[in-house]
Amino acid sequence: MDVRGIEVKKDKKIPMYQQVSDGILKMIDYGELKNGDCLMPERKLSERMGISRGTVRKAYMYLKDMGMVISKKGGNYYVSGADKRSGYREIRAARMIDQMLKELMDFGLTPREISQFVGKGVTRILNRDDKIMVGVIECRKDVYYVFERFFSGYPDVEFNFFVLDELTAVPELLMQAESCDLILTTASHYYDICRLYPSLESRMLEIITLWSQKTLTEIHKITSQDSVGVIYSSVKTVALAKSMLKYFNISYKNLQVINQNNIRLLEEFFLQHDVLIAEPMCSIFSRMQYQGMVQQFQARGGKIIIFEHYIDRDSSKAIDNEISRLAEEKSNERYGIEF
Repeated sequence: MDVRGIEVKKDKKIPMYQQVSDGILKMIDYGELKNGDCLMPERKLSERMGISRGTVRKAYMYLKDMGMVISKKGGNYYVSGADKRSGYREIRAARMIDQMLKELMDFGLTPREISQFVGKGVTRILNRDDKIMVGVIECRKDVYYVFERFFSGYPDVEFNFFVLDELTAVPELLMQAESCDLILTTASHYYDICRLYPSLESRMLEIITLWSQKTLTEIHKITSQDSVGVIYSSVKTVALAKSMLKYFNISYKNLQVINQNNIRLLEEFFLQHDVLIAEPMCSIFSRMQYQGMVQQFQARGGKIIIFEHYIDRDSSKAIDNEISRLAEEKSNERYGIEF
């Protein structure tokens, strides 16, 4: 029995025995533990996990009460057959709902508010049966526009964007991602996401995004005499700018940066630089109060370089093929066609 699927954190509000039982249940769900498989002996698992034997025994007894495992002579526990665990889904669902309700109430929501949110959520699910749910998991919010633009040509697709750090921190977002028919992410995150969230792996598609030719051309035109600044909303944008400048052998030793919300210093920042690098969703280009400042900067010869990406051709074809396949599956399900 591989214990890597069991994670126990002593600082969690969830009791440790429940964390152990949840880990084993996930292993059964994912097929890592099959009918008849023997669970690790209590003493051995307690030593591996650094927890008491009593905690392991309580977890095993809980699983036994659920009908998920059976005990045999000698004190060993085995994964039970499907016929032994007919009420498992209902018990597990009730526990998940109880946990969700507790977290929402701890968050400060009233029972009435929770009821309204849950009702709206169920309505959304019922109304989107024919929609293909596509999720994108990325580490930076500024690439949202790439996928929003791409999926604008797919009326039957509902597009959801997840920031990787938030997905890790907020369990409800993971549940939303698990409801998607297709999950997209770039090569730099694909294997980490599959490792961290095995429940998503079967619907994951690895894609490639590239810099636009316009961005590459503008960066290449920067000279050693130019004073370069970066306007950012995320520190990852700064790291990205540095890596791009390094690629073109442009020194960034004296690179200056400013947060787009630092209104007080933005005007001075514009005056101090010849070239400004910014994200596509940078707010200064959409706010009327900054329009005059931007126009004056460009009138005196200042250059604004926007980091733009696009989905490469092979990835676009792969996404299109997957969406076509999913659409056909949903159509077959709607009309009761089986193959």
